[in-house]
Amino acid sequence: MLLSSFLFYQVRSIYYTKVKGDQTFPKEEKLKSRKLIGQIFSEGSVVKAYPIRIQFIFHDIEDFPPCQVGVSVPKRIFKKAVDRNRIKRQIKEAYRLNKSQFVDTLIRKQKKLAMMIIFSSKDKLDYSKIEELMISVLDKIRI
Repeated sequence: MLLSSFLFYQVRSIYYTKVKGDQTFPKEEKLKSRKLIGQIFSEGSVVKAYPIRIQFIFHDIEDFPPCQVGVSVPKRIFKKAVDRNRIKRQIKEAYRLNKSQFVDTLIRKQKKLAMMIIFSSKDKLDYSKIEELMISVLDKIRI
């Protein structure tokens, strides 16, 4: 029973990757490691498309997905948690819908990337503008 359920999930993940274009943002792709986050901010590279800034680092840690992402909206700019959470949701959605080509390139070149996406504007942007900026900043990352 355990083996059959494992095979089902493995086949299911292949199905989602092939058919749906991998437009998911599973738990494994969320950046949680404090050690890796610290390395990103101390040693990482930066690409910008104002107001979105991505700090990233390439690593060789086993058992990690090709790309892990964390999102940050500073509390000093947006005081209310409602505003911060809304912007974080919009950024995650823009990343989720536009990550497939980016992640495929990482897999082909056998590289692993951890990145933090930081929003640094005092203005609340609409989703279409955030998605446009996300596409341009992901294109700036040299793999």
